Amino acid sequence: MGHGAGDIGSDHLVEGKQKELVGRKERESKRRSLDLDNRLKQSKENKQKLDEDIQRWHEELLLYRQQQERRAEEMAKQRVTEKARRAHEERLAKERLQKENMKKLLSAEDEWKAEVEATIALKDSKSKMIQREKEEIIQQSRAMAHAAQLLREELKQHYSLSDLDKLNQQAELEAKLSMRTLPSASSSMAKLNLDN
Repeated sequence: MGHGAGDIGSDHLVEGKQKELVGRKERESKRRSLDLDNRLKQSKENKQKLDEDIQRWHEELLLYRQQQERRAEEMAKQRVTEKARRAHEERLAKERLQKENMKKLLSAEDEWKAEVEATIALKDSKSKMIQREKEEIIQQSRAMAHAAQLLREELKQHYSLSDLDKLNQQAELEAKLSMRTLPSASSSMAKLNLDN
């Protein structure tokens, strides 16, 4: 009967140890499960944070690209504007130079025309002067011829032919005497020409 009580106590002891072992295992399992949950939760949070960082990086990269594109577009517009401005200034400079050259050319042409016209006017004036002088000489010659003709007619009316011969001889004699006495002097009277 004493042996039976010992067995019962032993059974209780074994049962208690089993319960304790089962409880420890359950607690260990719960702890591991909790740790796993915590790790999963932390991993999920880390992944979410990483996803957020990646998303933010993508957004920043997109913004940077957009800014670079806008900057490149603005610089291209500025280059086009600057090129157009330089082309406009160069065109204006060329136009000013062409106008100045044309002005100089027209001025030189006007000076040349004025010189030509002055030369022509001078030649024309000289030609007219020579022509007037010729006409005056001709008129004088005609007047002298006319006066000589009148003188011959008058002499014919007042003197006979023999008287005219005597006058001519006397004029020749006086001319010879004058040449002898005054070699350098000219004859005092000219021989009258009565031929018509």
